[in-house]
Amino acid sequence: MASDHLRMCYEEAFMRSFPLLAALVALCMVGACRRKSAEQPVTAPNDRGVAQMPALGSGLVAELAREATDRPAGTPTVEQILAALEAAGQPIARKQQVLATPLGAHYCLVAATGNGLSLSICEFDSELAAKAGQAASLEAWKVIPRRTLALNRKTLLTVIRPSDAAQMTSDGEGAQKIFTAL
Repeated sequence: MASDHLRMCYEEAFMRSFPLLAALVALCMVGACRRKSAEQPVTAPNDRGVAQMPALGSGLVAELAREATDRPAGTPTVEQILAALEAAGQPIARKQQVLATPLGAHYCLVAATGNGLSLSICEFDSELAAKAGQAASLEAWKVIPRRTLALNRKTLLTVIRPSDAAQMTSDGEGAQKIFTAL
């Protein structure tokens, strides 16, 4: 009896998280179709037929470091955007660099404001690449509700509101206005 209830709880949790899981898988597939790094060779399959990924230090960490130093010019930067948001009264509670390759960007950072907005900011090498990144993002994460995207030259801003409450809608629109004014 208890195991049936537990199984139903797990199934319900899976169904709620499935759209986000599907979006993550789509992101990985988009990233796999983009560019491959010569310094991250995948080794031969192991005894179960599964290819082994390179060591963390030689792959992801190195790629993040490379992206952090290979930033495009002539577009609003992550730092300018976050500073403008904070100056307008939307404090940044946390931020973290994320892999830019899946969208074809040069540098990406995710952040959360103190009032609950989730932000993704990606810098691209051209306006055309930014538009392609926007299209890829719209397709890969179309299941995420209350998500809006805006372009400003070679930079893409994604804002996700945690709810449709008037304050969240106002804060989200305010963030986009600040971004487009830079």
